[in-house]
Amino acid sequence: MKTIKEIAKDRKSRKGPAACITPGGAYWVPVCVAINYRGGDGIGSAAPQITEELEIRHYRHGSIQAVCKTVRRHQNTCGARVDETRCNAVLKCDTVEALITRIKRLPDADGGYFSVSADGAERLTAELSDLPAALPAPENWM
Repeated sequence: MKTIKEIAKDRKSRKGPAACITPGGAYWVPVCVAINYRGGDGIGSAAPQITEELEIRHYRHGSIQAVCKTVRRHQNTCGARVDETRCNAVLKCDTVEALITRIKRLPDADGGYFSVSADGAERLTAELSDLPAALPAPENWM
């Protein structure tokens, strides 16, 4: 079975302009999936709209890194606030189930943990179609 790191490398995404240039170098994004939406609608006195995303980055120098991002948008702040949590351990995951389990262990910027909604799980499964959803159930091994 392939891992997320192998899938990201196989996508050969380092074409065209880089997605971003950081002090660590330029990178491209072979995988970016919204895993959860929460909060308000981000309008007026309502709470900001919050999106949690898994982003896999492939750097010019060859390294592949993973981050979970929390993006907060509100019309009163004219832009977005983005908090990132490095999560390179997800690169070893070889099933969507293992990936979701690993993401749910990550602390977020709000003092809680990242979550993956049912829709987010469907988006992960669709985006990472090379990964099996899960290993066979234990009773099926016998």
